[in-house]
Amino acid sequence: MDDSSRDLHIAAPAFAGAGTEPAVLVVGDYRYEDTFVSKAWERICFAYRQQPEETRYGEVPAPSRKMTPHPRELSPLRRIARDAAPNLYPVPFSDLGDCSRPDVAERLYQYLSHFDVWAVIACGTASSTQGLLRTLQPSSLPVFVTVDSTAEMPVTNGERPSSYRNALRLMPNNDLQAQAILSKLTSLVEQGADVDVQVLCHGENEEAEYVRDLRKALESHASKGPGRPQLRFCSEVDQLRPIEENGILVCVGYFEAVRLIARVQHRWRHIILSDGCYEERVRAYIVGIEDGADFHWTRPAFDHSEYAHDAYLAINKIWRRIRADRHAGVSERSLIPFERRVRSVLQRDRPTHYRFRGTDNQHGGYLIEKVRSAQRLAIRIYDARLQRSKHEQHEQPVHEL
Repeated sequence: MDDSSRDLHIAAPAFAGAGTEPAVLVVGDYRYEDTFVSKAWERICFAYRQQPEETRYGEVPAPSRKMTPHPRELSPLRRIARDAAPNLYPVPFSDLGDCSRPDVAERLYQYLSHFDVWAVIACGTASSTQGLLRTLQPSSLPVFVTVDSTAEMPVTNGERPSSYRNALRLMPNNDLQAQAILSKLTSLVEQGADVDVQVLCHGENEEAEYVRDLRKALESHASKGPGRPQLRFCSEVDQLRPIEENGILVCVGYFEAVRLIARVQHRWRHIILSDGCYEERVRAYIVGIEDGADFHWTRPAFDHSEYAHDAYLAINKIWRRIRADRHAGVSERSLIPFERRVRSVLQRDRPTHYRFRGTDNQHGGYLIEKVRSAQRLAIRIYDARLQRSKHEQHEQPVHEL
């Protein structure tokens, strides 16, 4: 018998509601269509709809682009026995980018009271994840983190730091991202060449936690081992030192940081973007920059939505074992064993994706790929200008001699 088969006599959550629908909350910012939570939600809904209709509680609700509605406003669910539902009911919850907001936290409590929530899949930024963990601190609900890559997951209760014991990060942390960036830098710097490598760490408000953590990891690993390039850190764009065209810039931040460096007249050979910039609007934006460097961006080896999908499948595998056990829910123990069983399933079923040390996943790692080549861009710009010139000549009026 493996670890995932033991200890299944698990109580219902601390916030178990009056409703009978065992559910999973999928938390993130649903206001924009291209966010990671939107892709994760699509994959989770697809998995839920694979089961026969008569074993489903009903259709999943559409995510709200504004404040998540009160749970009583959702469509009525089909009343079926717990034993007849092989999968937990997925419920979208929009955190509006900040789970620590009082109105968002209050609505979250309403959902926890309405549904019998067994797990939370967190698809938000570092700051939003911290707010979610603070809100859930009185409970023992398992939280599976799919986007936040900060190395630690502390929860602050007033001025006394404490930890949320029941959180598991599925994506690799910033320690592994820093190693990937430094490895790429080492390969880009010519042997023995004096190349200026600058690191812009731009973070305000919700971005600060992620930016501080990745900077700390870069500083830590940059000082280890021979041959590491020397890094010069700054927090403001105007602190960047004018350099020759063979310089390299590492941009740690989000979309706003990319917009800022695009306005600077400095010239770099290469610009490496951290995984906070890994989104389609960044790709579209930098392709439109007429002059500049080769752009590379860092991303997890597997998509964030894949981590969320894996979590949902593993959660349901353990749920089915609990559902089959007639004694499940009799004892008053916490849900911490539930998280441990899900952890075991992830490691056994997808060993290339998951190997946990503490709360962090050590497998998968990060990839750095080229988003845009300055050389190819220059050719495309030249061709566009040539076509425009020909068009303008063609449109000139012909004067008779």
